Amino acid sequence: MPTRLSLAVVATISLIVASPALASPITYAFTGTLAAPLNGSNQFSGSFTINGDPSVSGNPGSVIENGNDVSLALNIGGQKFNIVNQANAPAAVSFTAGLSPSWIMNPTGPQQDEALISAGMQSTNPLAKFNFGLSFYSPASSDQLDNLRDFSFPIASSSVFAIGTLGGSSFQTGGSITSIELVPTPTPEPSTLAIFAVLSVVAMTRRRRS
Repeated sequence: MPTRLSLAVVATISLIVASPALASPITYAFTGTLAAPLNGSNQFSGSFTINGDPSVSGNPGSVIENGNDVSLALNIGGQKFNIVNQANAPAAVSFTAGLSPSWIMNPTGPQQDEALISAGMQSTNPLAKFNFGLSFYSPASSDQLDNLRDFSFPIASSSVFAIGTLGGSSFQTGGSITSIELVPTPTPEPSTLAIFAVLSVVAMTRRRRS
């Protein structure tokens, strides 16, 4: 006859296996080249973190992310910056993807989608104030938006802008992305979580009996 403990184990495992995957952060690492050197270097690198399972709205679909789960780490001009959104403050970094605003204004040729990361930074150490952004244009890919792990970021269509002050010197330059790739973030499968749940219950049972 099933005991209360065994029924609890079955219920726990059922909930774990049946529960849908929660929204999870994903990170893309990138490198790029500036059109004009900044502090003696035209190379930059960094990464951005976004929600891999965003809410898609509109027809055609579009995604806008500017919450606390969006961030940008940037190494540019020999300095490192970590730009994050703060609660109850205007968004410092945002990610948008969907139908390109420039194509909407001039809808000639194939429909174009755009993915854009934009960020604004103010720092006292080191002294810096700038806006930075990177964008990618591609053929329509609205069907990819619900799972950004598989989103296409075509390097050939990339562009970069950077404008502001860094180390007391003003700058304004463009550039392009030379590489971008998803940083692997393995997560336990539901079956693995179920095994962990069973082992935990077994351990608790042994303690009670002893």
